Amino acid sequence: MKVSLLHLSSNTMAKSFSYIAAKALVDKKVTAEEMYDVLHSHGLHTLLPQVIKELVHFENKQKEDATLYISSPYPISSELTNKIQAHMKGQVSGSLFHEDKSLLAGFRARLGTTVFDASAKNIINRLLQ
Repeated sequence: MKVSLLHLSSNTMAKSFSYIAAKALVDKKVTAEEMYDVLHSHGLHTLLPQVIKELVHFENKQKEDATLYISSPYPISSELTNKIQAHMKGQVSGSLFHEDKSLLAGFRARLGTTVFDASAKNIINRLLQ
């Protein structure tokens, strides 16, 4: 039983260290060459696949945070999409549209954690409160 607990502890430590290493690379605190040298000099080069996995996770999260998600009960024009993008604060890398009839009219836009809700559903709900 002690061996499996030790194994779990090492896996947890390896995952934590891989996350920290990947974050340091993303934040440009170290270069990839410097990170490799550190891992290699401490006999931790076996963590490279986990560090790469964490880097991919960070990249996917950054892409997701830079994608503008727009919902509306009807299709919207590219002109309106561009206006919404200009209104949202943050770096927009692209946009995705989703038709949502429950919004009744207007639209809802999300970029990262910022949500701009100009839907009739939201306006009605706020009036009823």
